[in-house]
Amino acid sequence: MKKARVLLILLALGSFFSPAVWATRQEALDKHLRLQQASIFRHLQWEALGPYFTGGRVSDIEGYASRPYKFLVASASGGVWLTENNGTTWTPIFDRESTASIGDIAVSQTDENLVWVGTGEANSSPNTYAGTGVFKSIDNGRSWKNQGLTDSHHIGRIIIDPRDNNTVYVAALGHLYSVNEERGVFKTTDGGKTWQKILFISPRTGVIDLVIDQKNPDTLYAAAWQRERRPWNLTGGGQESGIYKTTDGGKTWAKKIAGLPDSIYLGRIGLTISPGNPQVLYAVVDNLQSRILKKLEDKDAEKDELTIESLPGMSVKSLLEVNDIKLERLLRRYGAPELYEAQMLKRLLKQGQITPGDVARLLSEAREKTQTMVLGAEVYRTDDGAQTWARTHPGALSSDIYKTYGFFFGQVRISPENDNILYLLAIPLLQSVNGGRTFSEISKSVRGLGGDEVHVDSHALWIDPLQPNRMVLGTDGGINITYDRGASWQKLENLPIAQCYTVNYDLQNPYRIYSGLQDNGVVVGPRNYRFGARGNPWVMILGADGASVEVANDNPAIIYAASQFGNLFRLDLRQNRPFFIKPQSADADTPYRFNWLAPFIISRHQPATLYMGANKVLKSIDQGDHWVSISPDITGQLHTDGNVPYATITALAESPLDPAFLCAGTDDGNLWLTQDSGEKWVEIGAVLPAKWISRVVVSRFKKERLYVTMTGHKEDDFKTYIFVSHDAGLNWESLAANLPDEPVNVIREDPGNESLLYIGTDLGVYVSLDMGHSWHSLKNNLPSSPVFDLQVQPRERELIIGTHGRGVFILPLKTIQEIVRPPTTHD
Repeated sequence: MKKARVLLILLALGSFFSPAVWATRQEALDKHLRLQQASIFRHLQWEALGPYFTGGRVSDIEGYASRPYKFLVASASGGVWLTENNGTTWTPIFDRESTASIGDIAVSQTDENLVWVGTGEANSSPNTYAGTGVFKSIDNGRSWKNQGLTDSHHIGRIIIDPRDNNTVYVAALGHLYSVNEERGVFKTTDGGKTWQKILFISPRTGVIDLVIDQKNPDTLYAAAWQRERRPWNLTGGGQESGIYKTTDGGKTWAKKIAGLPDSIYLGRIGLTISPGNPQVLYAVVDNLQSRILKKLEDKDAEKDELTIESLPGMSVKSLLEVNDIKLERLLRRYGAPELYEAQMLKRLLKQGQITPGDVARLLSEAREKTQTMVLGAEVYRTDDGAQTWARTHPGALSSDIYKTYGFFFGQVRISPENDNILYLLAIPLLQSVNGGRTFSEISKSVRGLGGDEVHVDSHALWIDPLQPNRMVLGTDGGINITYDRGASWQKLENLPIAQCYTVNYDLQNPYRIYSGLQDNGVVVGPRNYRFGARGNPWVMILGADGASVEVANDNPAIIYAASQFGNLFRLDLRQNRPFFIKPQSADADTPYRFNWLAPFIISRHQPATLYMGANKVLKSIDQGDHWVSISPDITGQLHTDGNVPYATITALAESPLDPAFLCAGTDDGNLWLTQDSGEKWVEIGAVLPAKWISRVVVSRFKKERLYVTMTGHKEDDFKTYIFVSHDAGLNWESLAANLPDEPVNVIREDPGNESLLYIGTDLGVYVSLDMGHSWHSLKNNLPSSPVFDLQVQPRERELIIGTHGRGVFILPLKTIQEIVRPPTTHD
């Protein structure tokens, strides 16, 4: 635990995070491109396999008043897409740039060829990627030039002055996890050749939103956000948050918060301005003070006869007799994840998979989280150009609007036809027709031509200025279009974006591919799928945020699939029966702590033996029906108040040669090994950097050989961390070799040749022919997108990758595998 003590000291000193130097990132990007161009495998072509019916997170949409069927869509980590026929077809226009993470788009209404892109998604989440500045195209997206602000990392908004296309304003959020100077509001008057920082508050506060008065373009309003910078806390607020106004094009600014909540409670703020009456603005405010109100609501709610306290004493029969609406209200009251619905819990109760006591523990954990997190979406209006603000609604809005994710939302739009019609983008899409006094959901259970419900988590909305009933909505599930102001929706299923967390395969013929997707569950599809073919063979087998997925070694009909925070299910595809098998701590006072993507594996030696990582290594020998911990808490045990679990196991591996040999790594940089099935654990990573461990592999060729990859992504550190040990962790060697600096997410051995290694990074894929001493790029025709996971299908000799933005791709490996003859002896 030596590194844990060092970590705590560094945190106390405030020096845990060091700002990234852009020159280093630029050098890495240049090297990445050189390796791609020089690769001996550059002729090999990747094949895209989807799954695209789910869609992926959309961060912005911009359209043209004169050509309403032409609009652009920004994906959170899948680049920029152009349609000129209302979404019938799409063209990717940002596939070869230095990042696929997009924060905002701006288009000129007087010159269709002029497009600006701000990179670095502004919606904070555990999978938000830093950008590389602002880009400009003068040929409708056919080519791009980086125009600077390269250390801004996350762009909230770009505004083109309606009088002059060369005058552009940029709202920069800055580094997500560290302090830096390149944040605030920037202005160029020469088309991006030079920039002036016109609003800077401090190195810890950026600007998340920006609007301009179209009638008097020297007047702008900026939303500043002071925030926490820790991997375990994505929210935050403080005295420097607020709304700032300029009336002279940014020469001077004044803070305008009269009527808003006390600034120490101001979280993320979104702005919209009336095009017809620019004295009218709305602001959606994440009010951190509302956590106090939530506690009071919970206290009052406990007067209800059905409470957490009443559950343990109930029989299964009694709980099954509870009205579904009443049970659903209990689940939502205590902040249970959306995955848990009344009908699903009752099904599990009937099957004997859970007890009323299990439900109580689940709700207790959820309540503990929600009581310390943000739940406070509020809407404010000004009619005097931000001199004074007033809340539009008499009471608090429902906590279901933001739940605990106020840092993830913050967009509000005003209708061009009426100042009193506005749209609030949150978990649902809400509409108000009375100036924000009341809101109604217009995206609930609405079915359109796509045959699917409008996905939750709304992030982008473009309203056709000439036909305001027509709107294009971007969510975590792609694109929807309405022509009747939300009464009905058409879901577009042909936009090829998908954010894979994991990827796996089985051995059927043709083999099937499995993937866990961000907010789109766990899906399965056949290898022979062709995008664009009629029908959609991909099937969702589990909802929520898809995480680990493994196929039973002895039965391909049995799938183990997990959603976020270790919610693990055993699925029998023949009977469509889910069994909830998430490990539960025997001590209710010390529940297990699961990462957002808790690792899970099936033993290669015993098909009924499972392992899962929490803050301890957990083991089941009966397919998950019962679990025991086989390790102590191997994390740094850094307990913090936050909204993302931390000090958790993030990587887990079993030796293919010895079932007693297990290795586990954590997000706070601890690496532990047992060689006797957990009787004794030894820390083996003390000499390695204290970084988030993204993958551990125990070699199939030599038991004592370990591979470890790490990422500094959540510290704004973009270096390459790959290590190998040939003696069970006694000594370590870096395998960064000739690689450019880019975070590494996964490493795999070739199943038939120990000399061949494959890695997935935030920028692409590489192969080594000599056990990691040198690397060759396999980027080839891949679009820029982080590669989160990869596998080698041994029978078909294919490399399968899951990109976090563009779905699953496959590359034939025959050419690579036949270049290197397997060695006849091992080390």
